[in-house]
Amino acid sequence: MKKSALWFLCAAAIAGWLPAEAANLVNETFTYPDGKITTAPGTVWVNNYPPTNEAAVVGGRLVLDDALNESVRTDFSNSLPAGSALYAGLTVNFSALPQGVGNFFAFFRQSITDNLSARVWASTNLAAPGKFRLGIARASELPVLVPRDLSLGQAYRITVRHQTGNNHTSRLWLDAKAEDDTAVMVETLPSDMPVPMGHFGFLQTASFYYGPGNSMGKLTVDNLRVATNFADVELARFTSLTGPPGPAQLGALGMPGLAVELQAAPVLGDSNAWTTMAVTNFDAAGALIVADPPAGGPTNRFYRFAVP
Repeated sequence: MKKSALWFLCAAAIAGWLPAEAANLVNETFTYPDGKITTAPGTVWVNNYPPTNEAAVVGGRLVLDDALNESVRTDFSNSLPAGSALYAGLTVNFSALPQGVGNFFAFFRQSITDNLSARVWASTNLAAPGKFRLGIARASELPVLVPRDLSLGQAYRITVRHQTGNNHTSRLWLDAKAEDDTAVMVETLPSDMPVPMGHFGFLQTASFYYGPGNSMGKLTVDNLRVATNFADVELARFTSLTGPPGPAQLGALGMPGLAVELQAAPVLGDSNAWTTMAVTNFDAAGALIVADPPAGGPTNRFYRFAVP
């Protein structure tokens, strides 16, 4: 099965680093039985726009299909007041290209009110034939797109930030390694309408706002996290290191229940140098401690997590 690297760090660089406290609002792995998501056992998803009972989970991933029209959302336990910063991280994999000017498929929603912000877009605009791009729009305008052509059948990690105060902006990162990774970041123009946010949702459509034939394509979504800082929407991040001398023992935080491989390499830049050292899962609290027994000598080693 194809793996996608989520993170890599020189072990020496992570010793002593601790994460900041944050409010985790959504941790969703879509591990429901195949079927409609709003009626699944234990679901946290409700209908946002009719029709109902269209959006479905297949194989542990939410399927978004532009031939359908249901929009769904999950509600935060407490709305985030105007002036707050919200982050969302999600993994997407497209099986069909967007059509026309494209459309958005994910969003933050104002508390109780139908006002959608930080709209995550897919479009073929500016992309090479057979490729597409991802971007973000503040509201109903067309998006600003990350200048990188993307391929069908490939998983990508999207990170979104929406600030809710005066002159706020929305940002989108594509496969970012850190919040200051501006090479893969785009940002909307500012808005002067501060509003509280209480929901995150998804949209399926071939026509919303932009008329028939303007669709986001077909895709799956997995491993959604919503929180109040960038680090807490990453799938996995290293937090501590003990050793060498002796076996390296790495601490990490990540998506609760997420299955990962710990991989190590002696150098960066060689895709064939990575070796799987352990296969394990984050616990129910999103914590993980994993050892790399061979890392007992003086040679530098680099580590990363890979996810199926």
